[in-house]
Amino acid sequence: MKVTGVIPILLLFLINGYVNCQNFEYNNNVHFEDGNFSLTVVFQVEATYNSVTGDVCANGVTNDTANLMCQNTSNLQAVGFVTTDYSTFVFNSVAYSIDCSSGIDTCPGTQVSNCDSYGGLLAVKCVIPIPECYSQSVVMLSNPVNTTIPSGGYYVTGHPVTCSSSGNYVPICNSVNIGPLEIIAICAYTIIGSGGFNGAPSGVTVPPPTLRSSDTVSNQFSCSGSTYSNLNCSGNSIISSCPNGYATVTCQKVCDEDYYATLFNSQTATIDGISYTIGIPQFCITGTYARICNDGTNSPELGLALCNSAGFLFGELLSSNSSLAETLYRGSPQGILYLNRFLCSGHNCQGDSSSGFASNPQCFNGQLETIVRCSNIKSYAVVIGVTVGVLVAFVVTVLIVVILVVVFMVIRNKRTHRHDGLLTINDDIYID
Repeated sequence: MKVTGVIPILLLFLINGYVNCQNFEYNNNVHFEDGNFSLTVVFQVEATYNSVTGDVCANGVTNDTANLMCQNTSNLQAVGFVTTDYSTFVFNSVAYSIDCSSGIDTCPGTQVSNCDSYGGLLAVKCVIPIPECYSQSVVMLSNPVNTTIPSGGYYVTGHPVTCSSSGNYVPICNSVNIGPLEIIAICAYTIIGSGGFNGAPSGVTVPPPTLRSSDTVSNQFSCSGSTYSNLNCSGNSIISSCPNGYATVTCQKVCDEDYYATLFNSQTATIDGISYTIGIPQFCITGTYARICNDGTNSPELGLALCNSAGFLFGELLSSNSSLAETLYRGSPQGILYLNRFLCSGHNCQGDSSSGFASNPQCFNGQLETIVRCSNIKSYAVVIGVTVGVLVAFVVTVLIVVILVVVFMVIRNKRTHRHDGLLTINDDIYID
């Protein structure tokens, strides 16, 4: 796509500290090249010495100087060239042959009658990248590679890039600590998912990122928030390199959204004649496995609700701080999403306004796993046990009531006999 037009430009060019303005018409072309939009601007340059303004000759002006001119007048990401592909015009009665080898702020010039013998009139072409991103909270994988897995899911692996203040993507250095929230943000923009992990799957070669500028990187990047709506990320951009290379992140789609909650690494145990199943509740959100972090922000009734969702009738939470927790956590898949702050009312549990993603590192290494002990609804021993328990409790209650009544009657009879004796022996002290 190429669009051309004629637009006036007010060109500011600094020569010996003097600011000169010149209205000039130039051709601008918006064209699509290598997947990135850019604006091409061509203009002539004039200089002023001792209050005398003249055109500038091309002789002695290099592409490096043209590049600085473009960056000073438009965008730091602009690239400039000396060009002869466009028509030039004489605007002044004199011209200058200049030398900007020491920088464009101090360019000594020699006045000449015209530029015919000095390389012709100087024309500079600037290729200005139109911003490819507008928000510094945007972060994604650049030039990712897809890998299918036997289960039918897939991985998307690449180098994360963030939006710089100049409107282009810059790679994030491997020295940056990319935690759970950062991975959620990266994967949400990349595959509309929320699960992933640092590094690449075994045997996967990660291609280099697609970048406009290879000398700008981000060595500071972090995210805050607990839900998609309030997740906010920010990073820096500096002209430098990444000594240890770029960061690598893998996003994943490894489970079905219709996946029912199960108990991961479940174990069975019989206690007081009742069969229990113990495990870590696990379900699927946006294509990645999810669990609830037992960080003290959830209601105690959550155990019952989680057991119900896994197909059990009864259930309770167990302590995360046990050798059993370590056993159950072993073999956990990569890229698990952890949630927290669930409030319960009976069997109904839901998140409050602050519910969302957990970021405590202990949630991700097995130290704060939510472990439940559930009784199977198909186990009649559970139902019978509960029924018998209720009957026994009823019988015991009746017996206690009968005993209390008998004791009360005995005590009452004894007190009556003693009172009658007093009436018989001491009529003087009878109190009605």
